[in-house]
Amino acid sequence: MLAANKHKLMVFAVTVFILIISSSFLNTVRSSQLQLQQGQVLQYKFARMSTSSQAQQTGDALYQVLSFSQDALSFQISTEALFNYTISYKDGLPVYVDRLEALFYLPPEGVSQSLQGSLDWVNNVETYIQQSVVSKTSQVVNFTVDAGTFQCINMTLAVAGAWDSGNLSLLYDIDSGILVYELFVPEYGDVIVQYLASTEYVQVAQQGALAAILSVVLFSGTFATPLILAVYQTRKSLRGRRIPGQEKPAVSVIKSGFAKRALIIAVVGASLNLASVLLPWSQTRNSPTYLPLSLPPIVTQSTWVLPLNLTFTLITIGAYAAAVLAWLSIALHLYKARKLTPQLAALISSVVSFMSVAFFALTGWVIYWGLWVAVAGSALTLVSLAAANIHISIEVEPEESEKTNADPEENL
Repeated sequence: MLAANKHKLMVFAVTVFILIISSSFLNTVRSSQLQLQQGQVLQYKFARMSTSSQAQQTGDALYQVLSFSQDALSFQISTEALFNYTISYKDGLPVYVDRLEALFYLPPEGVSQSLQGSLDWVNNVETYIQQSVVSKTSQVVNFTVDAGTFQCINMTLAVAGAWDSGNLSLLYDIDSGILVYELFVPEYGDVIVQYLASTEYVQVAQQGALAAILSVVLFSGTFATPLILAVYQTRKSLRGRRIPGQEKPAVSVIKSGFAKRALIIAVVGASLNLASVLLPWSQTRNSPTYLPLSLPPIVTQSTWVLPLNLTFTLITIGAYAAAVLAWLSIALHLYKARKLTPQLAALISSVVSFMSVAFFALTGWVIYWGLWVAVAGSALTLVSLAAANIHISIEVEPEESEKTNADPEENL
């Protein structure tokens, strides 16, 4: 009775723990905000539509922040070619930009004045090409793009210039000041639209020494479990060869038909979970993009790593924890007589892995090899649990001994 209550209490505690973690993940994913920082790269999607021939061109544009301070912002736009732009600020307001269409960040002071309906600062912005603002309006809207739904300040400017004249709409996220959507409808020429597709990309060079140290620690801790298990099993096997084996009993009472098969499936699943933390989980412009705090980008100097924010950090830790728990369940199965503990560890491993996969999918990033490998590993871990609990009992009876006393008639 006590053992049954203890088992129920353990299951209840694990369930509560999973619900708390799930709630934390959901709040993290939903409340993620934009934040501009040096080394950051934002992905925009753009479309250029000709007003004369109805031709249309679409593509991706990566905005990489080269340097960022209170006084200046330097960034590079990468499409089929590279373009460098500079924005200068004074007292929290932009005072110079190469062209108004390139004003992709508005500081808090600019956002605050725009929210109050004061757009006089726009007339003080100098441009490399001669542009002037004839009229301007602003309003607050909720706007949805691929990167999510944002509360934006929508500025509509009537621009007059020697080369570009038309209506320019700029929508900035109120919390971060980052450009979410832009539409330029010229009096003549091509209509240009661009919108934010992915919130942030972080290059591995920007992660810093602390992230590199944490990556090494996580990698070492994760691979320590299977390594120690392999060394112990090897030593045990070598000792077994030196000691003469004991005679097998003549009678084998009960054998499990799936125990060995379940163990093999569990090892394959744990190996796949282990491999998933070494593989890219996403893709950027046909380049593999790794989880933050993973070792391969540091070793190979890979260009793209997912942002080191709370959401992706928890997803990364979940992937590592799933791999550790999968191997720990195997070790407990081999060296502990109790069946509940290793099976509970395997179950938690699968749940944590599936949670990491599910919440990664909620971020909207492109799914790549590492995620599918993690799914396969967790699925095999669950299959091994099912196989471990399905037993075929085979009773082996001793052979009937020969009759020592023959039939009296046969003896005659």
